[in-house]
Amino acid sequence: MPDNSASFCAKQSLSPQLIPFHWVVDAMRPGKHITAALQVIANICFFMPLGAFVALYFRKHIRFAIAAGLGLSFLIEIAQLTGFFHIYPCSYRLFDVDDLVMNTLGAALGYTMTFRLKKYLKSQPLNAEPVKNNLANHFLAGCIDAVVIMLIASMSAMILRVYAPAIYQISPQAILILWWIAWEWIVPKICHGWTFGRYLVGVEKRKKRR
Repeated sequence: MPDNSASFCAKQSLSPQLIPFHWVVDAMRPGKHITAALQVIANICFFMPLGAFVALYFRKHIRFAIAAGLGLSFLIEIAQLTGFFHIYPCSYRLFDVDDLVMNTLGAALGYTMTFRLKKYLKSQPLNAEPVKNNLANHFLAGCIDAVVIMLIASMSAMILRVYAPAIYQISPQAILILWWIAWEWIVPKICHGWTFGRYLVGVEKRKKRR
């Protein structure tokens, strides 16, 4: 927390950031690619152990990992918004809905990775329910794929901005669109219907249309 609370609260006015995936806009701004990408990666990675813990020790369904990630992240964000529950006289950190999304995704990702790699872990077999091919799991797989696409697009934009600025200036948003097309159409064809998100979650491969 800032030392001089009176001075800090007089100068700072932190309004909650309530727009989901606003970090994509930040990532497309010049000079913000690395910062935005690292923040997303950190928010995901910090909560992955929570999902793994739920899988290994509580042996619950993935919905418990999602609930735990969302609940803990919400508690942290509320603490930041209220100045650690009004112990500090003002909000000293930004309440960001993107943090909620990425923290929750990190917990779910940690669970799914543990579930998929359980045979390589030195622990007892998990007694979790099998992954169902339902809308919720497809949504989770889609969220994982979306984050991967955005991270790759952000890194690509950063590289193009440094080494090929003429291409970058044409349309930074086109980079995201091209990666999305490649990930959703080309990757499944190469990987027999799988994407990274679908493989981690364990939902069925896409069936070819007849």
